[in-house]
Amino acid sequence: MELPDYLIIAFYLALMIFIGYRCRNSSASFSDYIRMGSNSTWWLAGSSAFMGMFSAITFTGICGSAYLAGWSVLFMFWGNALMFFIQGCFFAPMLRRTRADTPKDLIRMRFGPKMEQFLSYLGTLTSFIWGGTFLLSLATFLSVVFNFPVWALILIVGGVVVFYSVSGGAWSVQITDSLQTILLVPITVVFAVLCLYHVGGIGGLLEAIEVGGLKADFALIKPADHEYQTSIPIQKGYYTGLWVIAMIFNAGIGAANLDSAHRYLSLRDERGAQKAAFLASFLMLVGSLVWFVPPMVGRLYFSSDIEGIVGLNNQSDAAYAMTAIKLLPPGLLGLIVISMAAATMSSMDSYLNG
Repeated sequence: MELPDYLIIAFYLALMIFIGYRCRNSSASFSDYIRMGSNSTWWLAGSSAFMGMFSAITFTGICGSAYLAGWSVLFMFWGNALMFFIQGCFFAPMLRRTRADTPKDLIRMRFGPKMEQFLSYLGTLTSFIWGGTFLLSLATFLSVVFNFPVWALILIVGGVVVFYSVSGGAWSVQITDSLQTILLVPITVVFAVLCLYHVGGIGGLLEAIEVGGLKADFALIKPADHEYQTSIPIQKGYYTGLWVIAMIFNAGIGAANLDSAHRYLSLRDERGAQKAAFLASFLMLVGSLVWFVPPMVGRLYFSSDIEGIVGLNNQSDAAYAMTAIKLLPPGLLGLIVISMAAATMSSMDSYLNG
């Protein structure tokens, strides 16, 4: 990376700190701190729910799946979009109707305080584990691809997230998540357009897949005995018909999960909760149309560079970033790093606030 890239990243981190500082006095009560006193807007809560649904794993592991299996990865994103749609139809207005402060309040109402406390302590422990996993995965990946020290990334990014999450509570979390949405969606859309321009549009992409002999690898659903044209190992059973069913089933479980729907408690009314869920579903559909393009282009044109990376357990995880390195001019690469950081930080702040 070059100086403009570092300056953009530094500005982004400083902006997150500034928002946390500005929101430090926004909460006058427990309800304000946890759910914004039900004063959030549907677009704030919806974009926050969208950002909280994925992390840097989207741009590493899932885009790595697109590098290996092409169109099959769409089922992952469509499953998330389906989850938010189901929440909008049923669970978002239902949860908002309870007027609870937290999802665990509903557990206490239905099952008593002992079950509430058990799930609260368990949830706190797993939130630290998941949040730490997201942070470590981001730090490890960027340290390999961009030559950042892992410990420095953990301290810097983790410190920024903890500061703005704790200082402003749900206010700073939803505001920063919305800002991260405004940054991430246009950046990833522009990057996908640049990748398509590089291959000659949608038609050029389809033709390159045909010429490259990757039509079978990139098929939407693979047979169980499919042999991939790559040296990177792929677990058996992935991207098959049963795998698709599992993705849809997982979306249903996520939709009915109280913890994944806690932002809807911050809305003024049930209609706002519905609109927030539908916005998150729409944004996930938009993401599904653009996030898989760069790794597929990377498989077609930069596979030797991607599979030659040393330091990653699975080289396909670097497909999105390596394609960005190859195609983006100075300054824009920093925006891709911000996108990956924003995806991770939005998940971490959601776990911390939860």
